[in-house]
Amino acid sequence: FGSSDLKPAADELRPAVVRLAAHASPPPAALPVTFLSMPTSRSVQMASHHGLSDDVSLVRARYGVGVSWDATNGRNIDIDLQCVVVNNAGTITDCAYYNNLKAARAVTHSGDEAVGKPDKIEEMVWVNMRKLPTDVSLLIFVVAAYSGGQLKDVCNGRLHLFEEKESNEVALVEMERSAASVDVVAAMFLEPGTGTWKFHTIDQPAQRGQHFMDILPTINNVIKRFIPNAPKRQKVAFAMEKGGVLDLPTTMDAITIGLGWDTDSGEVDLDVSAVLLDSGHNQVTTVFFGNT
Repeated sequence: FGSSDLKPAADELRPAVVRLAAHASPPPAALPVTFLSMPTSRSVQMASHHGLSDDVSLVRARYGVGVSWDATNGRNIDIDLQCVVVNNAGTITDCAYYNNLKAARAVTHSGDEAVGKPDKIEEMVWVNMRKLPTDVSLLIFVVAAYSGGQLKDVCNGRLHLFEEKESNEVALVEMERSAASVDVVAAMFLEPGTGTWKFHTIDQPAQRGQHFMDILPTINNVIKRFIPNAPKRQKVAFAMEKGGVLDLPTTMDAITIGLGWDTDSGEVDLDVSAVLLDSGHNQVTTVFFGNT
């Protein structure tokens, strides 16, 4: 869909549960909609065509996206929720996930702790809409079976949208049960011309992998739906602190690590070394200036 396909939200509609159509089957003419019975000052109806919802206007200061599920097939699958931050030029600038709990000064990931989360919500990402940098116009939400397994190994998987607080759930969507493990499920985007943030569910076939880094081409295609002038390829670069962890794509063939620095005066020569370990964490060798 392009910008012309993003439907405006109705002013007075009702919250709903919508089942996203599985990508292996043809889209139904209409999907059943179940309405939530909860008090709320504003509500949104989710569209049924091919599992996509009408856009939810995000008019409050704080919104939370959460995932919940039940284990099935005797497997305890851990589903990770990841929030990819995209700037106005369509470039990925940050991501909130289990190894990086804060992004763009306004996005906070709950981690795997259960304290402070609504019942059955395993992971949450909160977005402070007022603190988002002015150069950010898109947030993309990804679910992934990081520790192994597939999305079909969970039942009652749902994506929840909360407004201001955990007790105010304004919408939820049933997640796709797929034989794959990584899926783009929703986006928050800044609507051109109005300056209004909106929430949009995405019907995107799941793929194999463990992390958003494994599906960068797919994420870039989603970005270009909202920001047509986005780069053809994403070159992801994150600012890291000491002790930080960055997940690398599982299909990556090579990696290049560089070192750069500035000095106030004089000359300083720094060397970078790479210590290689095997799967048992035993040192195999070290690569440095004397052993290249």
